[in-house]
Amino acid sequence: MSANPAENACSEIELQTSDHAVHLPVQLCIPPGSGPFPAVVDLRPRMCEGPVGIPPSWEQSALPAWGYAILAIDSFAMRGLAPGECDDLNSLTTKQMVGDAYAGLEFLTRDSRIDRTRVALLGFVNGVATAAVLADTVEARDTFGAKDAAGFRAFFAFSPYCNLEFTGAPPRLYAPARIFAGEKDDVEPANRCVDLVKSLTAEGADVRVVVYPDAEAEFDTIPPDTNYPLADRTALHPGGTTLSTHPQYSPWNA
Repeated sequence: MSANPAENACSEIELQTSDHAVHLPVQLCIPPGSGPFPAVVDLRPRMCEGPVGIPPSWEQSALPAWGYAILAIDSFAMRGLAPGECDDLNSLTTKQMVGDAYAGLEFLTRDSRIDRTRVALLGFVNGVATAAVLADTVEARDTFGAKDAAGFRAFFAFSPYCNLEFTGAPPRLYAPARIFAGEKDDVEPANRCVDLVKSLTAEGADVRVVVYPDAEAEFDTIPPDTNYPLADRTALHPGGTTLSTHPQYSPWNA
């Protein structure tokens, strides 16, 4: 048995999709204590980041250690898609991923251990991170959110694909959004996110972008060959610095 209480609190549960058609497996991690806890819906295509069987991503241990519940959703793996489909833009739509996010929100807000007014959305890598940004729109909330339910408190996207063109008026964001990009990312260029933020800010949105100098694609990811269990997996950020020096990972500092 692990000595880490945050790891012990993780379990697989079934999440009903936004169209209520099927139930799909996701991971729920609850911190020690009685709550109610702030929570994070975590959209990360873990299957697409390395071989099967690598340890859970850092947020599944770090966030519960900070007192946040986390619902980890791999929209690819839970639908039984093959790793080769991660690069197929037709294998999974943005609408499905945004729907998964709101299904996660609905699930968490029904749990008495969760503070339903403090649930954030966290998205990682290209299309999944882009879905985290688009989930912030009034249109997404009205389409997928349960009637009279609380919306997301904040949105965070790591390395999203920001080369977006909107038909008609730009979307309206209803909650603060923060984008984190690597200056030398040649997969999802940071300058496109800077331009996207400018256009959304011009419409009155509370959105900002942080560009990390010299950082490349997927700068937050622990390489598979070094992703081994540690005595204290919450002690170090994947980049090698203490987590406390990275306040952007705390939704409530936005």
